[in-house]
Amino acid sequence: LSCGLGMILFALSEGERHFWLETWWVPALIVGGGVMTAFAVRSLMAADRPLLLLEVFRRPTFSWAVLLSLFFRFGTLFAIFIVPQYLGRVQGLRPAEIGGVLGWMVPAAGVALVGAYLFARHYDSRWLLSGGLGCFALASWLCADLGPDWAADQLRLAAVVAGVGLG
Repeated sequence: LSCGLGMILFALSEGERHFWLETWWVPALIVGGGVMTAFAVRSLMAADRPLLLLEVFRRPTFSWAVLLSLFFRFGTLFAIFIVPQYLGRVQGLRPAEIGGVLGWMVPAAGVALVGAYLFARHYDSRWLLSGGLGCFALASWLCADLGPDWAADQLRLAAVVAGVGLG
C-alpha cells in the first residue's frame, strides 16, 4: 500500500515538470501505483488479521474526520505548493523572496493556534473546523483573479488568512 501510494504521489509531483505523457515513466508509475494499491486493499480485505483495519472507515464519525482532514490538506497545498509555484514561475521570484511572502503565515498560524486552543476549551471544536475551512475559502476567494500582473505583496493577505486557517 505504501509503495503504491508512493508511486502515485511521485508521479503526481513530477508529472508537471516532465509534461505527463512525454516521458514513459510518469504514466507507468501511475498505473503501477494504482495496481499495487488495488492489490494491497484487496489483500487487506481478505486477510484474517490485517495490518490496517478497513472497518474503521465504515464508521460515520471517522469517515467525516478523514474527509475534513482532506479538505484541510487543500489549505496546506495552497501554502506549500500552489503559491510558491506561482511566485517562482510566473513572477520569477527566488526562494528567499518566496519565503518573505509566505513567512507571514507562520505568526498568523501561531496566533490562531493559541486562539483555537483557548476557544476549544470552552466551545464545540466543530466551530473551529468550520472557521478553518472558511479561512481557506476566503484565501481562495482573495486569489480568484490572480494573474501575472499581480505583485507578490498582494498575496500576503491571502497567506495570512490561510495561516489562520491552518492554525
